[in-house]
Amino acid sequence: MRRYEIDVDTPIDEVLDLANRYVSVRRALIEALTSSSRLTREYASQALLDIEKNDPELIADFKDAFIDALYRPEAPTRYNCLEIISILAQQDMRLVDKAWDPCEECLYDEESGTVRLAAFKVFTAYGASTCPRSRKAWLLISDALRCYHGDPEFISMLNEFIDMLKGNVDESVKDGAYEQFLFNAENATGLLKRKAQEIVTLSGH
Repeated sequence: MRRYEIDVDTPIDEVLDLANRYVSVRRALIEALTSSSRLTREYASQALLDIEKNDPELIADFKDAFIDALYRPEAPTRYNCLEIISILAQQDMRLVDKAWDPCEECLYDEESGTVRLAAFKVFTAYGASTCPRSRKAWLLISDALRCYHGDPEFISMLNEFIDMLKGNVDESVKDGAYEQFLFNAENATGLLKRKAQEIVTLSGH
């Protein structure tokens, strides 16, 4: 297939059909992540996320491009690439180590709660994989849970953290979770109280 040019006016389903068949189309989408056009970057990142949800192996060789795209200014591109990294990391968590710095910047994004939550999901999945990784991720996770307490995404963050505690987590992380959520487990109300109690229970105390 000759060199493919990305056109944001093309229905994304048409691009996906071609991308599933031709590596040249997938490469064009990867190149579009560096376009000077915000709309083109957003379009390409969405198409690549859709491709990856269907068959991660089709874009597994382009990991570095997704890490680089975390530095784009617009939230949709960063969100889509965080989701891509999250899925690819299920096969090799070393990808999160490579993407650590831009993922951390996304965790503290000042404008987009969806970007913050997507980055949080990357770190909790990483933290659930091994005890050493849980210790490495805990300081960021603990700080984010303090920073975003009461934000619209906070309960979703708690759900991700609860899933992490069900994984391979170091005892020191469980101790930290107990200390951080004991007050809410005893004094909060409603959904926050129930989530905090679940965290305290999972901490083993």
